[in-house]
Amino acid sequence: MEFKSKHILASLAAALYLLTAFLPVASEAAYKPTFSMKEAVQDASRSVPEREKITRSLGAVLSYPGRQVSFAVSDPEIGEIFQENGEYRVRLRRPGKVLVHVVFPQEKGALPLVRQLECEVTGQQSGKDSTAASSYARQVLKLCNEERKKAGLEPLRLDEELTGYAEIRAEETTRKFAHVRPNGKYCSSIIPFSYFTRFRHYGENLAGGQTTPEQAVQGWMNSPGHRANILNPRYKLLGLAYVYRPDSQFKHYWVQQFGTR
Repeated sequence: MEFKSKHILASLAAALYLLTAFLPVASEAAYKPTFSMKEAVQDASRSVPEREKITRSLGAVLSYPGRQVSFAVSDPEIGEIFQENGEYRVRLRRPGKVLVHVVFPQEKGALPLVRQLECEVTGQQSGKDSTAASSYARQVLKLCNEERKKAGLEPLRLDEELTGYAEIRAEETTRKFAHVRPNGKYCSSIIPFSYFTRFRHYGENLAGGQTTPEQAVQGWMNSPGHRANILNPRYKLLGLAYVYRPDSQFKHYWVQQFGTR
């Protein structure tokens, strides 16, 4: 799936589907949704934002690097707000559930954008599992850049912001394996409206069932739509996430978030 911001809306394709392609195990075909500025503005100005359910391991930190956001938490014993390098963050220090409000400042005179994250903190993915997820992300980046090198393209750079969005999407795909989110909106809505215009290009690849980075990347490369995203010369940044849910349909879930600022 590839998506463009309002900077180039004049050239935005209106096709809903780019290709219908599936990986050997499971994958969502890449597509281009029609962008509705009216709908995006309405979403950004909602007085009561929808809750986004996420799962994080004990000790994880919620942050938006480079963004001057503020936080509020329902239980300070579970989510501790702290400041680092001039930015506010939330450290998840106890297992349990906590509601995290993220407030994104807007231009003068505009209402702030608020996101609600219903976060379940678990100790199940600490230690070995969290290390494996981080290692998998590095391996996926390495394998994708090897493919780009073969095609004479510049390497993708790992981006913290896109990785944060990929982590949320990975959790969502365990419940609804599609480019359409559980709330019925396109995957591009994962990016707050005020920051979406910072990305000149945006895309997403999903995979489910592959147990290793090599299998996931090979599956994507065997699928024309996903291969096109990996080898798209316009993409410069990459966010990655992997989650394992043994009680879900595919158990292993992989997400790539592509972007260009």
